[in-house]
Amino acid sequence: MSRAPVALAALLYVTGCPAGDANPERVWLATDVVETRVKLIDYEPPPF
Repeated sequence: MSRAPVALAALLYVTGCPAGDANPERVWLATDVVETRVKLIDYEPPPF
């Protein structure tokens, strides 16, 4: 008996789990002190 169907079913079950509320709905790319370094933030940064 092949284990591939069982592994595939387990993989689909795990990837279908909903994420918690810890992650923000949208992230923004913002400069981090200097314009050559960036970071992700959970609020819209001010325009340049």
